[in-house]
Amino acid sequence: SITQHSISMNNNMFMKNLEEDYEENLAKSDDLFLSEKAILIQSLNELKENLNKNKDQIEGTRSIDPQMFDYLHPSLVKFQLPSPLPSPSHLNSQFVCETASRLLFLSVNWARKSSVFQSLSNSTQVSLLRNSWSDLFILGLAQCRDQLNLPVVLTVIASHLQNCLGQDSLSLARTRQLVNTLNKIKEIINRMEELSLEPEEFAYLRLCSLFGPDQTSSSLRKVTEPISDCVLSSFRTFYQRS
Repeated sequence: SITQHSISMNNNMFMKNLEEDYEENLAKSDDLFLSEKAILIQSLNELKENLNKNKDQIEGTRSIDPQMFDYLHPSLVKFQLPSPLPSPSHLNSQFVCETASRLLFLSVNWARKSSVFQSLSNSTQVSLLRNSWSDLFILGLAQCRDQLNLPVVLTVIASHLQNCLGQDSLSLARTRQLVNTLNKIKEIINRMEELSLEPEEFAYLRLCSLFGPDQTSSSLRKVTEPISDCVLSSFRTFYQRS
């Protein structure tokens, strides 16, 4: 009886030790799995970073023809809103918003007609457009000012701001900011109108804006600086021919 009790106690102790060893080994296995998973995730992140760096280096060192902008393709020179606009008496704030959207779309579509722009990665194209869209928009307003009847459009916007201010739907700070922006747009376009720019000159200014060297990251600057140099060189050549 004593012997059986002793054997039973030993068996219980053995089973308990076995369970503890199993749980300890299982915990070690889980820790090892998590550690290996973390290492794999880190390795994949490093691989992605290296691939992105290589992609930027490839774009930045792409061979460029220094005279590729000397003679612009007609599709880069032509810039015109396709649809006829209503008479000034029918202009309203909704139409102004729709026209602004069409002008932005026309600017993006213009950029995509550039073979150099098309050769860049999608992410680089998006970054360049994000950095230059406001300049491209102003240039579009200036070039299409007669077609848009721009003074009337700006008057419609000013009237809309007055209504919003009267209805307290815009804060004074926001209204002041918008009024300052309208005045700056009007001033810039008036100055450009005094220059009587040709369609080719507008095209070169767009290219300067799109591929400007003042980009937000070093990787983008590596891509745009050689292109910007080519644009400026061709711009000078255009004036020399004229």
